[in-house]
Amino acid sequence: MLQAARGELDPRSLWFILTDVMSSVERVRRRFEKAAARAPAEAERVREAFKRHRQVLDQACKQVQGPPAELKRLAAELSSANGELDRSLHDHREAALVAMGPTRLSGVNAILRAIQANRSPAGVGAMLADERRRLEHALASPHLPDEVAEALSQMQEHVGQLLLGAERMQTPEFRQLAQSYYRVALAAQEAFARAEAEAALERGPTPNPGLNRLIHQVREGQPADPQDVLGDIAGLRNQLASVARMLSGSARVTALASQLEEHFEHLEQAIESLCVEPTGWPEAVRSILEAFEGLAQAGRELQQLSESEGKTPCAHCGQLNRSDFAACSRCGAVLPRVAMVRETLLDVTESGGQSPPMTQNLKRMMDAIAAFESGSIARTVFLDQVVWFRGLLARALDLWPPGQQPPADYLEGLQDIEASLSFLEQAEGSGVLLDSGRSLLLKGAARALACG
Repeated sequence: MLQAARGELDPRSLWFILTDVMSSVERVRRRFEKAAARAPAEAERVREAFKRHRQVLDQACKQVQGPPAELKRLAAELSSANGELDRSLHDHREAALVAMGPTRLSGVNAILRAIQANRSPAGVGAMLADERRRLEHALASPHLPDEVAEALSQMQEHVGQLLLGAERMQTPEFRQLAQSYYRVALAAQEAFARAEAEAALERGPTPNPGLNRLIHQVREGQPADPQDVLGDIAGLRNQLASVARMLSGSARVTALASQLEEHFEHLEQAIESLCVEPTGWPEAVRSILEAFEGLAQAGRELQQLSESEGKTPCAHCGQLNRSDFAACSRCGAVLPRVAMVRETLLDVTESGGQSPPMTQNLKRMMDAIAAFESGSIARTVFLDQVVWFRGLLARALDLWPPGQQPPADYLEGLQDIEASLSFLEQAEGSGVLLDSGRSLLLKGAARALACG
């Protein structure tokens, strides 16, 4: 809204952004209502915060063509409503955790409540079996701190003993064992909290763990090699440059790309000076943090542009839709579609006849992206699909006829696909990384196909 007040954003784009925010907040509200009953006193405050937030958004939607002063006033109101909504949701979560039971571990609380309520041995046994499976899965993680692994092992041992004695729930021995399980759970809860606090300290002042370790080494006078960190920074630089290339090439995108380059150059210079002149590390760290702040600001603006540019507008209602949508996400009208290329050099399977509009391998990857976005598959399963597709990419050059040099467009198409897989590997769920990866994957595949 402040951008609109400064004349940097047109009213139509502002309206679309505000309606998207409205939809996102509504999804959060629906999720909240599922847990509202856990802390009813705090829930009313949250509902009032949601109500106020919606009222301000409604006013903002009606004033997208209003004078700059009115837009600035509404921006301040919306910022205040956001803050109140965040605080009320946080307080409700805290109250809900306390209300769940004697510990902050939901599985433990459910088991202790079932034992206290004298549920049937079969029901308690089923809960204990589920908890044991969850603990086994948690212990399978390769990067657990020793204290956390020990706490999980003790919990697993007690759950196993309770499971063996579930048929004797009314005996003093079983109740004693349940009390011991409660004490172990409390100790585990403290171990988890300490591990989280240590991890937060290790993360340090920047968003990059490797850079935080580098800063720590310099401060302690230890030998420090910045090459790995500079490699990570270069990868991030390439990813943001890919996002900029995928957009429309407007003056704003060009300006943001230039800003990103400047911030990356300052960041790299500060990292190098950190290692060349270790005694000046405080100044170097300040420069690093300033560069990260500039990158974050430019990155946020680039993300906003990526969410509005390069999308298909609905001819019926004007909603901006992702390029892979067949129908409008708002009104359901059919969207214009670009013809899909029918064959792919990345498909290493035998087609045995007429090729489908999208080859089997590419369709499998696109289906995995859609499933991950909807939450129907876990991130680990999705990453397995990305690794599988990367294996196909590694073999793509071998599919070109021997003795012939692949065209530049073909190689650039493969590079786009490689960049898309990097986006997909970093995506935590629906969002700009997943959307960018999907878009770049289709773009790269189409580019390679055109050479076929």
